[in-house]
Amino acid sequence: MTNYHLKEATSNKKLTGLKPQKLVSATTSSWLTCSNACPLFNEGYAKKGPQSWNANKVTKKERGYNFNTLIKEIEELRTNTFLRLNVSGDLPSENYINDERKIDKEALKKIYLATQKTNTTAYTYTHLHCDKKNKEYNLNAVKEHSKQNFVINISTEIKKNALKHYFNGHDVVITNTRLFNAALKEQLETGKQAQIKTDKGTVDLFPCDAQYKESNCSKCKKCAQYNRSEIVIFKEH
Repeated sequence: MTNYHLKEATSNKKLTGLKPQKLVSATTSSWLTCSNACPLFNEGYAKKGPQSWNANKVTKKERGYNFNTLIKEIEELRTNTFLRLNVSGDLPSENYINDERKIDKEALKKIYLATQKTNTTAYTYTHLHCDKKNKEYNLNAVKEHSKQNFVINISTEIKKNALKHYFNGHDVVITNTRLFNAALKEQLETGKQAQIKTDKGTVDLFPCDAQYKESNCSKCKKCAQYNRSEIVIFKEH
């Protein structure tokens, strides 16, 4: 079955700039938790480099533990921790018998309650909305459980999809190098955030700080902001 690992005081480059911080932690979940319908299933950030080595060990159960132990580990974090859930992997699903992924709401609730014991701010990203059979169920599950200090971002790659989910009330990120470069260029030239104007309203674009200047997630924390006005953009990495 699935396996998990929590690294307290992580030195993950994107999260902390390679400098361990006692109040910044991260989890890794088995690759099994991912949906193979995810457009980045074979080429995402965590499929290469040090994180892939860690994820492979967790998946093979050479490192880590079961879900119940993960919950205990989260409950024992230092007070006011900043927690990135699933540096690789995705949200827990009800079963892993086939390629379908249906979010396990009870498991998600347990993770949330565990973070509340130490006033931990947690955030993550999910591609489980790509599951053809359980797409709407998973989107509703994300909306139901995402809240202040427990943000579940909908991950996208296509602008129209990002806008659709944004106007449906989700916190959204998009991995799109072309859009990232265009938004960053406008921001640097004008000093203002780039925007997308639609018939439903205007959306601000926020190029990931860590991808163009000396910054990291623990400094920025934009992706952990609930009900934000911006769509966060990443370039492929």
